[in-house]
Amino acid sequence: MNTSYPQRQSDGLNRPAGASRQRPVFVIRQFANRRSCEGAAELERTLSADFQGCSVSVQYMRPSGMQGAVFVDVTPGGIVESYGDQAAVDFAELEASLV
Repeated sequence: MNTSYPQRQSDGLNRPAGASRQRPVFVIRQFANRRSCEGAAELERTLSADFQGCSVSVQYMRPSGMQGAVFVDVTPGGIVESYGDQAAVDFAELEASLV
């Protein structure tokens, strides 16, 4: 009986398995639309420019290997949490916690 399992080909964030992670990669998802961003600054620029007025999820990989997600609304006043107290989201702080 063969009990070996296939190797994981991707971490789900558009990187091949075994690829070094120098900067956290964030993936913006809005239904079938996906956009990768290399860091918090690019993520905030992309959200503000291309997703104004939308609700999206932002996915990322935690150091433990578990995938995380933040659900946000992109408003003219800034990027805020979709649920809860709808506080402003600090992606730079999130990015710092991932390295």
